[in-house]
Formats: sequence, structure tokens, C-alpha cells
Amino acid sequence: MMDFARPVRIGDFEHRLGKTFIVSAGGHNVPIILRACQALPGSKRDGGAFRLEFSGPLNPQLGQGTFAVNIDHDQYAIFIVPLGPGGRSMRYEAVYF
Repeated sequence: MMDFARPVRIGDFEHRLGKTFIVSAGGHNVPIILRACQALPGSKRDGGAFRLEFSGPLNPQLGQGTFAVNIDHDQYAIFIVPLGPGGRSMRYEAVYF
């Protein structure tokens, strides 16, 4: 369930490296894998600054936007930006700063 009352933190993701998240987009459930979770210095954001990098299928591709992203029993609203293809997958990034 999405909980907007608390800030999203790096700790919500760092133990999920290599895990598959499901993105609900345009009537599809698109699997994306968390490939990187990196702390970013210099932010006063509650919960700290960090970036996430995901890889997903080349088709269907996600456009830039906010999506419902699910893993286990957790759901997050994540603003995803496509980075472009990388090998046989599409790369995506989300930054919390």
C-alpha cells in the first residue's frame, strides 16, 4: 500500500538489489529489476538523497512519468526516467534529491 505520509528512503530499496518490481502502466504489468541503489550527498531531503537504476524489457517500454511500482506487499509511486537501451534491456532511473 502506498504510504505518502513518510518519505521514501534508500533503506526501502538497498536490500532489494537484483529483485523484480512490477510497474503498472497502460494496462500492462511491466517487470523491472533494481540494478543500482546509490546514496547521493548534499541533500537536506528528509530520508536522504539517492538514485535507483532499473532494467526492464525492451518492449513494452515505459515513458517518463510517475508509476505505481510494486514489490512484495509494498507499493511506491516512483517517477521514472528512461535512460535508453543497454544490451537486451531498457534502462530506467529514479532520483530522490
